Amino acid sequence: MIRFLLRRLLWLPPTLLGLSLICFGLLQLAPGDPGELLLRQSGGPSSAESAARFKAEMGLDKSLLERYRLWLGRAVRLDLGESFTTGEPVREQILSRLPATIELAVTAFALMLVTAVPLGLLSALRPQGWLDQASRLLAVVAASLPNYWFGLLLLFLFARVWHVFDIVGGDGPADIVLPALTLALGLTAVQSRLARERFLTVLTEDYIRTALAKGLTRRQVFLRHALKNALAPLLHLWGASFGYLLGGSLIVETVFAWPGAARLAVDAVLNRDYPVVQGYIILMAVIFIGVNLAADAGHALLDPRVRQSLLNGRS
Repeated sequence: MIRFLLRRLLWLPPTLLGLSLICFGLLQLAPGDPGELLLRQSGGPSSAESAARFKAEMGLDKSLLERYRLWLGRAVRLDLGESFTTGEPVREQILSRLPATIELAVTAFALMLVTAVPLGLLSALRPQGWLDQASRLLAVVAASLPNYWFGLLLLFLFARVWHVFDIVGGDGPADIVLPALTLALGLTAVQSRLARERFLTVLTEDYIRTALAKGLTRRQVFLRHALKNALAPLLHLWGASFGYLLGGSLIVETVFAWPGAARLAVDAVLNRDYPVVQGYIILMAVIFIGVNLAADAGHALLDPRVRQSLLNGRS
């Protein structure tokens, strides 16, 4: 198990290096001159001389390879540089907004779990029943709705028509309800169907029938055997789902004016603030890899077969 974790951690530096290369290269392909754009936003004169001087101050006059080398040299020391637009350190700027993004993702993840798992279980207990058919229809509809459309619909109904919530949030506990619902909708639809298939598979296993034949009640069999064996393979999918929630919060935070790091990244993209965009992507990658590693470790702890395969070095 420890060998598996160490092997996964050794892949972290080359993964982040490759991601930073791709991110850095794609940012340079964005249309427009970032120096002139930043100069116009700063309110300074837009002459060719002032633009060249401004680019030199920002280090934008150097070659692409040189800029990447300088950025990488600082990044390995956990220094992500300074924002082009504000001049503040990127690390502090992102970390100050990160708790709001994590709060939104965790809330949406909790909503997904408390909805998808019970819905999947009830559908598996009565396959082809009315609840199974209704959940299948709702899953198709929910998975087809874009996050921004559903978010705008919730804003219109709960904020404009019924006046239950504010138009934009971030100041009170109730303000997280609408963005969390928006973020969790599509994922809940997918995870409920996956949970249904897992429960259906486990409930038809021989050891379940054997336990019932020995006189155990369905509740005892479910709690002692079926629940753990059904949920264990879903752990690594939930890890990937949390990463999806972090990435999906880009649109949701913009729609609801949520003061998170994802909204900061959107503004940075529009302003050609390269250091902030790069820092955000690298930080999200570290969180995503860490969550998936924890989910895989949890799967191994719950499933002896996976744990044994790790001990034998086959995974």
